[in-house]
Amino acid sequence: MSDTSTKDLKKDLKSSDTLRIVAKDLDIHKMLTKSDTIRIKKPDNIQVSASSGGSLKIKIPALKKKEEGFAIRIICPQCDFKNCTNIQNLFDKISCHQCQRKIRVPVETPKFIYENYIAETPCLNIFQAYNKKHDFYGDVVTYEKLELGEHDPAKLEARLERLKHLEVKNYLNPRYFQHDETGYFVTRPNAHYRMNIYLQKKGKINARKAAQILYQTSVIADDLAKENVFGAFLPTDIMLDKNGDVKLCDYGVRDGIFEEMNEHHHVFIDSLAPETISHRPHDEHSAVYSLGILTILFLTGQSPFQEFSPSRISKERENYWSHLKEYQLPAFLEFMLDMNVHARPSLKECSTYYLQMIENLDNRDHY
Repeated sequence: MSDTSTKDLKKDLKSSDTLRIVAKDLDIHKMLTKSDTIRIKKPDNIQVSASSGGSLKIKIPALKKKEEGFAIRIICPQCDFKNCTNIQNLFDKISCHQCQRKIRVPVETPKFIYENYIAETPCLNIFQAYNKKHDFYGDVVTYEKLELGEHDPAKLEARLERLKHLEVKNYLNPRYFQHDETGYFVTRPNAHYRMNIYLQKKGKINARKAAQILYQTSVIADDLAKENVFGAFLPTDIMLDKNGDVKLCDYGVRDGIFEEMNEHHHVFIDSLAPETISHRPHDEHSAVYSLGILTILFLTGQSPFQEFSPSRISKERENYWSHLKEYQLPAFLEFMLDMNVHARPSLKECSTYYLQMIENLDNRDHY
């Protein structure tokens, strides 16, 4: 996936104001020393949430913000200048007083040095972070105990054991599992360009770009299906590397953890197949349905389903399916979103649909 469409996508994503830090830039002995790092110890009653617009809200009752903000000292990774300044919010960006480089201020907890806030739901948060125990820089996915309650961490970790060692091309395996009094943490690698951030900024994805990304996603998911790994798809699961190649993460991991918690049917309902919501087994047919929802989200910028009431979900899904032709979307979605589980195509067949979609757009300028 290296044509001009991909280059355009990468250009758009580079417009993000997120600071990109590679391992060599994160010199813990140089940039983030004991005396120069903002150190905010995470109290037991910390609450992490987000506004409807997706902006971060962190309530830390034990840390009262002064009127002038937080006083910090941080070394610029570019010129080594020691900056002394104030920030108003956690993860604010500052300009180095000497070289003007933009630096996002890290926040340290006993287990991690958080560099950026990537995504939120009421029960799950994703950060770019440095894992201090394992000397690893990537993403940390936090499952919040405040929302999900207490569960046996040994059983949760056991769910991840096989996924850690899977050898599936372009799948970002979970690396480390940790927990404390606030949550359960899964650390994994990441990639530079995140589709959830792209959607937040652009609203939707160009149809051809979407088809390219979804084609690669379906190929990875098909390889995982051969290993009996299935899941539901979220925009946060899809990332692109510098070459424009798709990387799939958290798929299967999140589903296994929520199933162990008996919570999988309570969260992300708008991304789940109806049979999954109804407590029936999640298999390849269910993954295909979720991939269909992701396709609509990429093409329109909006989830097709808004209903969360169990008594109304089936009616909403059936109504959408019966009017699908009116939405000017690819015809193959009628098969992917079929209410009859066994009438849906395989993930391999879905990859063929996306290739055909690319060909149609190239030759006929429509799906």
